[in-house]
Amino acid sequence: GDCDFQHGICGWSNEPDSDKDDFDWTRHAGSTYSTGTGPSADHTYGNSSGGYLYMEASNPQPGSKTVLNSPYFHSSGPECTFRFWYHMYGANVDKIELAITHDTERVWRSPYDTLWSMQGDHNDTWMMGEVKIGARKEFRLHFIGYVGVSYDGDIAIDDLEFLNCAGSGLIGDLDCDFEFGNCGYAQPFYTEKLDWMWMQGANSGYTAPDTDHSTESTLGHYMYLESGNNSAATTALLEGPWITTQAPDCTLIFYYHMNGQNIGGLNVKVREIGTNTTKTLWTVNGSANATASSWAKALVNVGERSLFRVEIEGVANAGYLGDVAIDDIEWNPRCQAKKLCHDDQYSCRDPKCIPSFLECNFYDDCASGSDEHHCGQCDFGNTGFGMCGWVNVPQEHMKWYLEDEYYMQVTTINWYYGTGDAILESPLLHYSNSTCQMKFKYQVYQGTITANMLLENGTTVLLSKVYSTYDLDWHMVTVDIGAHDAFKIQFIGTPTYLYWGMTAIDDIAFMNCDIGPEAPVKITTYPTDANVPPYVDVMFNCTATGNPPPKITWTQNGRSLPDDPRFKVSDQGLLIQNAD
Repeated sequence: GDCDFQHGICGWSNEPDSDKDDFDWTRHAGSTYSTGTGPSADHTYGNSSGGYLYMEASNPQPGSKTVLNSPYFHSSGPECTFRFWYHMYGANVDKIELAITHDTERVWRSPYDTLWSMQGDHNDTWMMGEVKIGARKEFRLHFIGYVGVSYDGDIAIDDLEFLNCAGSGLIGDLDCDFEFGNCGYAQPFYTEKLDWMWMQGANSGYTAPDTDHSTESTLGHYMYLESGNNSAATTALLEGPWITTQAPDCTLIFYYHMNGQNIGGLNVKVREIGTNTTKTLWTVNGSANATASSWAKALVNVGERSLFRVEIEGVANAGYLGDVAIDDIEWNPRCQAKKLCHDDQYSCRDPKCIPSFLECNFYDDCASGSDEHHCGQCDFGNTGFGMCGWVNVPQEHMKWYLEDEYYMQVTTINWYYGTGDAILESPLLHYSNSTCQMKFKYQVYQGTITANMLLENGTTVLLSKVYSTYDLDWHMVTVDIGAHDAFKIQFIGTPTYLYWGMTAIDDIAFMNCDIGPEAPVKITTYPTDANVPPYVDVMFNCTATGNPPPKITWTQNGRSLPDDPRFKVSDQGLLIQNAD
């Protein structure tokens, strides 16, 4: 569902039913075809080469509408929020709506329920929209654009993003279809090279699933274990959050896909609090599924237990022909399963709960390292951290692959012989220091590697771009990161000749980035009421301390401040010029 429209439309689709709309949304770059309307640049990069989606108002009849449909979503957590950017410029811009539909039978005949709408000309600028989705089941989002009375009514959208949408941890909401992330199921730091990966669509080779189980399409997500080319049997764990169950007949349900002659097996274990041992509850041997090509259903009797976690163990034998995938984890409602940690907390391995914003903040808040080991600092296997939270952003032809020599290299998908981009993305990183830097090693022979920083406001910052060195030596680059509340790092590998070159990275490290341990928020200066004559400046002082540094938000009558140049917000407070 997240999309910047640089390489496609990311699973969103135009409405195929001609009874529901009249024309299609179009992916475009640069200015639209009409003067006095539409954007001249995308929002992601702010230039004429970046992609966005728009509706052209020139040809359709006035009053026509176009509908853009999201992928199907199985579930979302209570804090799920959808953020997007929209552009409405032109004398005859009509209206855009964001709507939702539900259907437990997936017939999708329910009427549109409007969540947000905007109308009229808002000048030649990109504006942010944000809508609370909340906890829902079986839903789909829709952008609906309406044509005004003349050609100068183009409407555009860009940088669609779902925030905090993974499973909530409420009773019955420990279920996970992996569409919004891993829902708290994570790989521990002590495993070997083999890695569970969050995947979309078919992977390379012939043993991975063609589609996920939830949506039965190449757009859906699942957790995936690729055997690689191991010289001996290797295992990888996927640990669930700490939970409790309250029913003797509590059952864990999930779907698995195993295909290939080198699969070892799949085991489900439980680890209870205070023990160093696990108990195996369910197992399946890989040899029985060596030629399977479909998803199978697993039923695991967990029973009534106090604080424990589930561990799903994948086993790969020596060789490279064999992959394991899981999808649609579901707890029977009779379990009354509950998480130890709340929705706004991260579950340490201890167990211990910390605020979720302390995960990946360059400081060991868990005291066990579990909140930081998957946060991008990585040697790619030598110390047993696998890919350390880095994931491939799905591309049509290329991906980054973890090589046996423990580095990441660009490789092809489905034996493609051309070239293209492979994008490797870090997890979301929090609260870096002003002195923060990142260093990494690279090899480039016939190609380029671009390192970008993606900021929370949608801005992309170029950190480094390295070109072919025409040797196969490792070279080091150090870049400045600086102070940011939230950001991601992307490595874009672009080989010129895939089979006659090398595009690889290794030993990513962050330096001088942590801001120290958490400290409670304390307001040091409170604002006070002020009575002033009309049209004079007035200052409302408000300051606070804490770690991470707290943000002070100013509101007017319970709403965000209007877009008024007289309002000046600074570190010291709010200045209102010419107050009336």
